[in-house]
Amino acid sequence: LSYLWSDTVCVVGVIPNHGVSLVDYPDWMEFDTIAAPGNTYSFEWQMKNPLSMESLETLVRFYFTPNTSSAPREGEIVFEAGGKKATHVVKQEGLNETTIFSDARNLHQMLVKANYDGRENDFGFLSLMLMMDARGMDLVTDPTDYDWFSGAQRYEDQREDYVYTRMYWNTFYNIISTTNAEIERCKAIDYYTKDYSPLVLFYLAQAHTLRAFSYFYLAQLYQQTYVGNEDQPCVPIVTYENQYEYYTTGIPRSTVREVYDYILQDLDRSVGLLDNAPVSIPKGCINKATVLAIRARVNMVMNRWEQAYDDANNVIKMGEYSPYSKVQLTDTKHPFAEISHSSWIWGIRNVSDETASRSLRSWAAHMNSFMPGYPSVGAWRKISKRLFDSISSSDIRRRWFLDENGTSKNLNQSELQYVDSVSMPAYTQVKFGYLENEPGEGNFQVDVPLIRVEEMHYICAEAKAMMGDMAEALNLLVDFVFRYRDTSFRRFRPQNVDELLDEIWRQRRLEFWGEGISYFDLQRMKRPVDRRGAGFQPEYVFNIPAGDPIRIYQLPGNIFHYNPSLVQNPGYTMPQPVEDKDLQLFGTCSYTYT
Repeated sequence: LSYLWSDTVCVVGVIPNHGVSLVDYPDWMEFDTIAAPGNTYSFEWQMKNPLSMESLETLVRFYFTPNTSSAPREGEIVFEAGGKKATHVVKQEGLNETTIFSDARNLHQMLVKANYDGRENDFGFLSLMLMMDARGMDLVTDPTDYDWFSGAQRYEDQREDYVYTRMYWNTFYNIISTTNAEIERCKAIDYYTKDYSPLVLFYLAQAHTLRAFSYFYLAQLYQQTYVGNEDQPCVPIVTYENQYEYYTTGIPRSTVREVYDYILQDLDRSVGLLDNAPVSIPKGCINKATVLAIRARVNMVMNRWEQAYDDANNVIKMGEYSPYSKVQLTDTKHPFAEISHSSWIWGIRNVSDETASRSLRSWAAHMNSFMPGYPSVGAWRKISKRLFDSISSSDIRRRWFLDENGTSKNLNQSELQYVDSVSMPAYTQVKFGYLENEPGEGNFQVDVPLIRVEEMHYICAEAKAMMGDMAEALNLLVDFVFRYRDTSFRRFRPQNVDELLDEIWRQRRLEFWGEGISYFDLQRMKRPVDRRGAGFQPEYVFNIPAGDPIRIYQLPGNIFHYNPSLVQNPGYTMPQPVEDKDLQLFGTCSYTYT
């Protein structure tokens, strides 16, 4: 029996157990006995004779004191009956970097944990990223039986009886439940040691940040954006203390303001924990830059522009991360497939096992154009033609997509041959790399970016513009884009702040295409989902205004059975296709690039 440093209880079943006695157990454990479920007689008998365990069937619970030493410890649990002994060796890992980092990675893996067997579009938060991009106006997929995300593109996924709303709700509340429990376990450490190890502080920061991250996305999925909706019902705040009530009598939805205050409270706490946890944090775990970057996103949604700028600028000033250079984006074979790149602040590190490397239930199987997944049989992920046409010929990001002639300067000869062999359509993305030598071969084992440092530069520019410092905002934007993406951008001169904000938005759409950001930008900026001129099939061409009830999800219908205190989001009308015709590029913007 092997347990982690933070485990507090294990259960050993004794079957059959007539005349069984507990002979010995380690002095760093305590125990009690409970009857097996439904065994009322045993339970009543044990309450009178707890040590003899003379009953039909018994479960013995052993409680650990957390192992705060760096070394593992080992002991024996010994039972005896009829002169024969049964011995169980119990091991508990120590509090050291190996076990802590292993625990942290287990927490992070919940972001990619599936909810339902057999659904190949169910791979946790990464499913949500792709689903939200499909809801927007920049990722285009033609109708096909192989597109598992067509429900989002059609705007059918938000219904209370649809599996997707249950998937997202379960994904995030499972993380919340787990992090609540882990935070309580760390409190037990304090009870026994009266002091927190730096490793425990690090682990606590993982739990608080993942909990805040989960509430942040729940808030954006199940209610309109923060500004103007502060007092609207959001989602329930489930804590360790009220979780039993949540699953029995139920608790109501907290307001948007209450949920965001709770998110900031967790993130603020994480920053403080990491300030006092001087451990060398491996890539893929949450460090201080990760927390500041998430908090910058939260502050943007709340229109706390000064705080958003400070958080994003502090990440940049750390000097630990650098944007992809033009050389990296042209000469590096797999720039968006490996977490080791200095651009990545946080990402999902894939693992080499059956699920991650060969299963069609993965992000890469649905997104990557050069792997034998769903795109290769027709579910190609394409950029909006309207957005692609706005990209300057000198912009390095134009190479992330096939042009109107079905080619890209970033592709080598074997990749071009593959494009031709599978009839890959124009505007298909070739941004996300693969880790095999030849296209069309191998597995789906790639890392996936969650936050890149480039986003911090765009946040700084937008925040300065919203604070009224247009000159500094323009300077930040032009310097960044000219240096890292487009040499012609130094000629950009907006006429007013609206044009500047439109351009920052366009830059974000290009930079983070396919990374699960664009739809949430539409929400927080209160912009319509306008698919005209993008290349969608006629039945998918919508122009959905900001604030429309269909832009958010209904709460999953099944949760009302155990939580009758909840109130459903208002009903909605399914969007109707609109006439598709050429439009001015971006509303008030009149400039073009040549």
